[in-house]
Amino acid sequence: MEHLDAASVSPDEVKTQAGDIVPFLVDPKSTVRYSSVREAWTEVWERIGSSMVRYHRARSKAYQQDPAPTSDLLVRLLSTLSPFVHPSIMADTPPRLFLLLSDMYQIFAQPKVGAAIPRKLVFYLVALKQLSREDWLRIEGEVQKEVNKLQAENDGEASDGDEPERPALKL
Repeated sequence: MEHLDAASVSPDEVKTQAGDIVPFLVDPKSTVRYSSVREAWTEVWERIGSSMVRYHRARSKAYQQDPAPTSDLLVRLLSTLSPFVHPSIMADTPPRLFLLLSDMYQIFAQPKVGAAIPRKLVFYLVALKQLSREDWLRIEGEVQKEVNKLQAENDGEASDGDEPERPALKL
């Protein structure tokens, strides 16, 4: 929690942003399941875009044009995911994603331990512990493949101006 204090971010802000970006986490009855990396990032990407629009509108008295998140931002965000899912060579050391989920647990467990969100996070941690190193490497490979596709689309955009085929950002 010290890193939040150093960044002047409150746990409530983290909870709000997490709820905006991954609403299935904060909805106690949600049973959302993504069948692919693309399906998951597309949904989260749409939520990030909506969150950016709400943030922009709330802080701008003069309505101009909503800032659309760029595909370069998506590439940067997805690129940061690979190190989180990369499994350690040490069999008893889980991927860094576990640290992120543990931090989220600490944030959501305050002030009431036993609420739905901390229980969901524990469920996710237990389920993720069942994955083998090969499973984690496959997930990492899928993420990297998506990053490579997006980078190729961005390079193609810059060279020929054609619109790449990818899920549209719904606002």
